[in-house]
Amino acid sequence: MYEAYGKGETIVYLQSPFGGINPGAYYAAGRLSNNNRVLIWDSPNVGQSGVAIKDVQSEWHLACEYLKGLLEALGEKAVHLVGCSGGGELGLLFAHLYPEMVKSLAMYRPTDTTSDIEQEIIKARYFDIAEMADKHSMLKTIEYGENPSSVKWGYLSGWIAQCARKNREKICEFDDKTFSRIMRQWGNGWEALRFIRLI
Repeated sequence: MYEAYGKGETIVYLQSPFGGINPGAYYAAGRLSNNNRVLIWDSPNVGQSGVAIKDVQSEWHLACEYLKGLLEALGEKAVHLVGCSGGGELGLLFAHLYPEMVKSLAMYRPTDTTSDIEQEIIKARYFDIAEMADKHSMLKTIEYGENPSSVKWGYLSGWIAQCARKNREKICEFDDKTFSRIMRQWGNGWEALRFIRLI
């Protein structure tokens, strides 16, 4: 799901794939759309976009794949990317994967994927629910997402329950071990973002 504002060269405003269109996106669209066409969007699994869990290197790679598909569907050859926070990392990965589709990349306060805080976030979002799937079942994993751990970032495990509310059948079609493996792969996929920042 996306929204577009203004006319001119296309700017895609990116925030973390963990969240959807929010007030910051509307603020950016308002400021940038005077002389440009600005796209803001809900990445897979959040907002009004659908549920997508695939065996890819990371959730960030999945978001880039879907963004590429959106741009192709809109007939966009190459765009400007503006990324805030996790959107900076997302823009950096997109430019690395599809350089021919990027005219420019601007990042504001990009995430430091090497920090202790980010490692805690990764654990809550991927590894904790992978552990639930390993030890229990997909149904128990969804229940855990409804009432995740009370630790600081525990609420980030709730995304799996939100996906189940959108499309329970799609979530439950995974067997426990396959889902756990994909979640661990997604969590480990943050290493790719670290590597890209180094080069």
